Amino acid sequence: MEGITMKGHVDSFLVSPDGERTLVQPGPNTVSYACADVVAGLFAGRGGGPARIVFAYSASTKQESKFNFTAQSRAQKRKDIVKSGLSASGVAIDANPSLAPSTAGGEYAGNVVQLRATMMAPTGDDVYVYGYLLEDAEGRVLATRKLSSGLLKPAGYGLAVTWSITFL
Repeated sequence: MEGITMKGHVDSFLVSPDGERTLVQPGPNTVSYACADVVAGLFAGRGGGPARIVFAYSASTKQESKFNFTAQSRAQKRKDIVKSGLSASGVAIDANPSLAPSTAGGEYAGNVVQLRATMMAPTGDDVYVYGYLLEDAEGRVLATRKLSSGLLKPAGYGLAVTWSITFL
């Protein structure tokens, strides 16, 4: 397994009341040190793995600085990343993650796992989402995605996330 790396990509979709999905702010994530520990535990037969996607949001605009994740510090906990002024809503990952081959070519048949979760309206109001955390059942942050700017989720809309982790 020497030389295997993992990378992630997060696609966000606004889901209209009639179910139409619109891709918004796709981009890469940062994988934490805890993720490597969890993957090693899975290979050792200890179970675990990703359990939920946490949506960090606020009713206010311009709160980007309150999602305080830096790639240089990949050992941060939720309380270190989601600061006062943001709410955090953990949504269970859909029960059936999918496997797919990457677009990297080669002999890969299923080296990409796609995890999905959908945040429905936490309130009846508009909210701005500033980032996501991928957590395990113990609350360890496995990966993060900080959005470049607050993503407006209008009242009545859902926000669906597809988090893809690729092993190369």
